[in-house]
Amino acid sequence: MFVCDVPRSKSDFLKIVEMENELFGGMALSPDDSLAIFDFCPEVYSAIYEETGEIVGYSSVFLMRQEYALQFISGELAEPDLTPDMLFPLSDPNFKTGHAYVGSVVVKDGFSMVTRSILLASLLSWRMTQMTRLALPRLPVFMIAVSEQGEQMVRFVGAKRLNDGARRKDGKAVYGRTITPGFMARANASLHRCMSAGLVQMEFDNCYKAEAMVEAPV
Repeated sequence: MFVCDVPRSKSDFLKIVEMENELFGGMALSPDDSLAIFDFCPEVYSAIYEETGEIVGYSSVFLMRQEYALQFISGELAEPDLTPDMLFPLSDPNFKTGHAYVGSVVVKDGFSMVTRSILLASLLSWRMTQMTRLALPRLPVFMIAVSEQGEQMVRFVGAKRLNDGARRKDGKAVYGRTITPGFMARANASLHRCMSAGLVQMEFDNCYKAEAMVEAPV
């Protein structure tokens, strides 16, 4: 049994930061900047927990203010440049004008192809439910693809290339599309067909305006 939820503590979140930096190196946020964003808005991140409490997967989606999203797409900004002031907290009444940057959708190696697919589908379904609960009428979404899982995400949402990597400071092409409630409903239905009943427990209590994280013993 696995559980998909907001990271339960800062100690758990630091494990995600470690995984992120091992996978993406200089293309990832620094630990300090990651923690600042986590403190600002914990539900930027979701995690998949094994029964042992080990984190085996995670995702990150940053709800950016329009001016910074456009700078990211044009190439002036890259993920390591992100700071809390570029993002909307979900307590801001203007958050519905935000643009969502999909940072990561990651599942650790070592699982069978079937289990890996179910865990990825669970992370995406958690996000779709979060977006649905936020009651967003339309949401511009953009992403870069630096791994096979990133390329799968681009294909899944039907994103189109917005800018070539040669024009961006991180050297990666950026893709995007506008997500509507109808798309989210269809995508979630498709994801649920990929999910094995009972393998992943989906926790949605904290997917919207998560409570402050309580530090757990390291």
